[in-house]
Amino acid sequence: DRGGAAEAGNVSFSGTLKGSDNTSRGNYMIVSGATKVYLKSVRDYSGWIDSQVRLSATGTINSFTNAYLTK
Repeated sequence: DRGGAAEAGNVSFSGTLKGSDNTSRGNYMIVSGATKVYLKSVRDYSGWIDSQVRLSATGTINSFTNAYLTK
């Protein structure tokens, strides 16, 4: 399911970084409760697996670019 239409802007999402359970959607995912946000990244965040992270990006939660993670 996808949420309603949202205007493009700044995306911010916090949760626990995990390896992806669906590599066609991304090589990482950020999990908060039942919500999963998939991230395709060329950066190696494998050392951050199971850490609390904040995703910041441009766009919407369903389609974003210029993403970066902070602990």
